[in-house]
Amino acid sequence: MEIQFSSEKLITQRKLQGFSQEKLAEKAGINIRTLQRLEKNEVTPQLYTLRSLADSLGVKIEDLTVSAPTGIPTEKSTRQLALLHFSAAAGCVFPLGNLIAPLLLWIYKKQADDAWDKQAREILNFQMSWLLYLFLVLVLYFTIPVLPFLVFLIPVIVFLNILLFPIYSGFRVINNQPPFYPLTIPFLKPKT
Repeated sequence: MEIQFSSEKLITQRKLQGFSQEKLAEKAGINIRTLQRLEKNEVTPQLYTLRSLADSLGVKIEDLTVSAPTGIPTEKSTRQLALLHFSAAAGCVFPLGNLIAPLLLWIYKKQADDAWDKQAREILNFQMSWLLYLFLVLVLYFTIPVLPFLVFLIPVIVFLNILLFPIYSGFRVINNQPPFYPLTIPFLKPKT
């Protein structure tokens, strides 16, 4: 969470104290135009200005701020999310690793972070979707004798499922872009 200046709280506190903009600006030792711009939320105050306003109003700095999610992922959280996407490549090492590794990471950290939960659901939905597509190709291959050409789809699906899209999406997450998982069936609905 990040602490952000609240112009609404400044206006409310100023009016509660019965100050005009001119009187508060004079008491805080700031320019009237600066106060007007602060109240219109055109600028963000420096810590010194915020402290002067709080002291002049007889309130704490916290009374002029709000807690807000940053919306900007930290470098550490971005790397962790990328690792979540890259974990699907575990399918190259052991069977169904492309599902098991992201699932275990999701279970481990889903309560801690909404971005983690959302992207883990996307990964798992993608992996389950493409395993279903692979199963359908195999069923068609073995049941319809005129479709032997479908055998070429098997390595393509496996390559897209286990390596290409998870790694591509991991790099997109590192660059603060949304992951890319096409043709995904939403088995796991986003939490509301």
